[in-house]
Amino acid sequence: CLKKVGARGALQSVLGFEIDPCGRMWVLDQGKVVNEKAQPFAMKIMVVNVVTAQVLETLYFEQLGHNLANPYTSFLNDVAYDPINNYLYITDSGIPIPSTTLPPNPGLIAVDLSTKKGKRFLTSALSTNATDMYLKINGVNVTEAAPMKTGADGIALTVDAKFLIFCPLTSTVNYKIPTFILRDWTLGDAEVVASVTKLVDKQFSSDGLAFASNGALLSTSLQRNGVFFSSVDTNDGSLLPIWNGTAYVDILPIVQNTDYMHWPDTIGFSHDGRSFLFVSNQLYLFVQGMLHFDTTVRARSHIQANATSSAYNFRVWKVDIDGGIESALFDNFPSSACSSLDSSSLVWLIPVCLGVAACVAVIVIVLVGKRKRTERKKRSTRSFGLLEGLAQDE
Repeated sequence: CLKKVGARGALQSVLGFEIDPCGRMWVLDQGKVVNEKAQPFAMKIMVVNVVTAQVLETLYFEQLGHNLANPYTSFLNDVAYDPINNYLYITDSGIPIPSTTLPPNPGLIAVDLSTKKGKRFLTSALSTNATDMYLKINGVNVTEAAPMKTGADGIALTVDAKFLIFCPLTSTVNYKIPTFILRDWTLGDAEVVASVTKLVDKQFSSDGLAFASNGALLSTSLQRNGVFFSSVDTNDGSLLPIWNGTAYVDILPIVQNTDYMHWPDTIGFSHDGRSFLFVSNQLYLFVQGMLHFDTTVRARSHIQANATSSAYNFRVWKVDIDGGIESALFDNFPSSACSSLDSSSLVWLIPVCLGVAACVAVIVIVLVGKRKRTERKKRSTRSFGLLEGLAQDE
């Protein structure tokens, strides 16, 4: 079993993972369980063959470098695999365990897979830190007593892997940094900070980011219950304006549902060339101790809440895109990256399932009726298709 609490080498608490075209899942284990400090060698990166479930490699943070991650204050959140430069980029949300008085300590981590060494960047910088704001779901504050303080969270690589896009959860801004900065470990802190620029202020918070092969940056929206997109120039990583029919804007919705798409996260691609997937998980209820796993209590709470919470705790959504869509990672993957693997493990030869997280025991997948699915497809097609319209100057 890959997961066993307290066992060295086993998964403890997984938030982020990425599957590459070689059939490898890059699993980021943040190591902390039930608000306790991470035990030695609990924080790690595990590389798993998705066909055989064989563990191909395990990289422990203690071995990757000194002070990369702190067992008390780190909250290793998400990971992006860069096959062009053979690197991993990781967001650390920097959430201290409740029993300490230590301040939040967010940042970015770069791991050189060739040397098996890592370096930390932008620790407690403006771009990785939480801002002073309340997260709201359908207008209601999350954690009413005090705002959530969750730093660097969502992460995505541009198509050419030249830029890393990231965002704190408690923020509305997507930031951009050239990846060569994260691979130059001779730079001082001031030089790294100066290289960060604001890509877009979305006016909402995102837990999940992903790049499509056409340069579309997908961002989940907590406050607006859905997934939105921006258009990013594949040459220089700059933001391109999108025509919405009446004006040029920075970001547009693909799909929204105020009743059921609560706390969307974890964007993936079906690799059928037509659709992407994401989850909604009601994390805002969990952090407040209000997420019920008993079906009777959950149904009663849903009725009492008048649809501000869902009768199902977790959903996996599939969104069809007219004109097609594919992940940036799969569309621009160097064939040499798979040269050492058996061809039978290639991920496109098998069905790949999207997981909410390795620590979730049960995922309820809701099949939406044909009428609702068609409506969602039309809505996403109208908005997402604007990328093609812009490229054709229509």
